[in-house]
Amino acid sequence: MRNLFSSFGVKFAFVLMYIVSNIWAAFDIIDKDSLIGDHAGWPAPSVSEILIALGFVISVYIGILFLVKEKKNCKVRCPAVIQSKTLSLTIFAIQAIFFAFVVIFSAGAAGGDMDKAGGGLRFLFYLINPDLLFIIFYAATMLVPGNVKYRKANLVLFFVSNLVRGWIGQTLVIVFLLAINWVKTSGQDISGKKLVSLTFFGFIFFVLASFLMHIKIALRLGGDAIVEILGSLSVYDVMSTFFETLFSRLQLLSTVSFQITKKGELSRFIDEGIIGNFYTDGLPQQTIYKILGIDPGENLNLFLWKYYIPGDFFEAQTTVQPGFVGWLYLLSMPSIIIFLCYMATLIYINLRLIKKIGGNGLRYLSWFSIMLYLVPGWLGAYISFLWSLMVFLMMVSFIHDRQVVSAIVRKVQVDAG
Repeated sequence: MRNLFSSFGVKFAFVLMYIVSNIWAAFDIIDKDSLIGDHAGWPAPSVSEILIALGFVISVYIGILFLVKEKKNCKVRCPAVIQSKTLSLTIFAIQAIFFAFVVIFSAGAAGGDMDKAGGGLRFLFYLINPDLLFIIFYAATMLVPGNVKYRKANLVLFFVSNLVRGWIGQTLVIVFLLAINWVKTSGQDISGKKLVSLTFFGFIFFVLASFLMHIKIALRLGGDAIVEILGSLSVYDVMSTFFETLFSRLQLLSTVSFQITKKGELSRFIDEGIIGNFYTDGLPQQTIYKILGIDPGENLNLFLWKYYIPGDFFEAQTTVQPGFVGWLYLLSMPSIIIFLCYMATLIYINLRLIKKIGGNGLRYLSWFSIMLYLVPGWLGAYISFLWSLMVFLMMVSFIHDRQVVSAIVRKVQVDAG
């Protein structure tokens, strides 16, 4: 029991939530004999195929539970920079500029398109992702001793910015990090006070998350829908549908099942270049293809939405997830080997980058990013996370170099005086 009141216990709880969501999806699909979520209404594959796919999905989640373990004495490489007011204010400024950009140009909203507004300024936010930079900053400063100035102000701005844009998914990352921080700083001993606190805050999160899911949909639809949806909200209805909505969003099985039924068609589209292969997903790759004048094919996530999901459903709430397991069904055996090597390389790059920055806070975030991005098959998002780690590392190195130069200058001035 005590082992569960630990960072491993928090990881286990999140993995269990994803596994339960997929088991629920399997029962629901078999019961209805049709798919659910994004692909609701499409015919389901056979029961045996559903159960085999479920086994693959569960195996992946169990496997990642033991990845990226915390290390004792994993110290932050540049603690003076990580805890500095300069870094905090820099992150806050980036978030504030992006928030102003969103408000002024109505860009960056969930379900929207950054290409349609903002002029040349939008390219800055392709290179510098404010949300990911904040999350990396928040994780890096999580377990450092002392108080990090403006950390809470950054957190408030992050939540406000995401809510205005109709995003709540990244809130899950913060909840995970807060849970890790709580068990790490409150000690390993279980007490009645801790259990009461856990129950109370769990209930508060449950209530808030229930309403936030509906607010998110209202904000995505915009206009009269905001007043209509928020005006018709019933506390009982919202909370009673919370788990069904949550499990529907977290489960991967329905999309994997859809890819099983459409395997021949989708595999042919990949071979013909109509759908881009797994290695084309990501801003760096897309940029290279564009410079070379090569069409990499359509992103699998977007292709599934565009041709197999009603547009009005997408605008409201879709989160198409082709899934790590889904790619295994679509690829040939030689391509599967390359795909697995590619996944391993991305994870290795992740680990190397967080090692250069240091700190167990980033190791926890690194683990969660694998579960949040790689397992659902959001390869482009995972590569954006890796890129943001590199940007954060460059920011830390730049501030560190300036601190070193300033110290040398002060020493010279003192010696000269």
